[in-house]
Amino acid sequence: MSGQRLSVAVIGATGIAGQQFLACLARHPWFKITALAGSPRSAGKPYGEGIKSPSGATGWWAEGSVPDEFTGMVIRLDGRGVGRRPLGRRAGARRHGQRHPLHRGRGGKGAARAGEIFGVFTGGGVTAAPLAVSCTCTRVSVLEGHTEAVFADLGMPATVDEVKAAM
Repeated sequence: MSGQRLSVAVIGATGIAGQQFLACLARHPWFKITALAGSPRSAGKPYGEGIKSPSGATGWWAEGSVPDEFTGMVIRLDGRGVGRRPLGRRAGARRHGQRHPLHRGRGGKGAARAGEIFGVFTGGGVTAAPLAVSCTCTRVSVLEGHTEAVFADLGMPATVDEVKAAM
């Protein structure tokens, strides 16, 4: 890469994922963060103020402290709800990934489904496996694939290969 760093913006900069990006990209040799974007709650505030809770505590969820280079940057409105058409006209965008809003109740549906997935098929249908499931719905682009996080509390010791085989 040449000596010139690429200008980038971090959207959702005040959230946990955005903060992880900031921590990774601070003083990065290839990228220079030139804009931070967030929700209407934090837009217009310096970053150091935008990540504070109503009680005044700093809500930084990445390792270490907030990089100094970001604390004074003013957070812009992230543009959710802005049409994509101008992007297509100005930048020649050909395809946009899907954006999935939070779907309330999906975690419960996933928990119920797990018993069916790991259940036993009999002539009359599926007998659900007796599983205690804690489930969360994670938003990812279906363009790239889906994600699943599994926590298993086993009744006896097992190797990773044994667990993989059981699944």
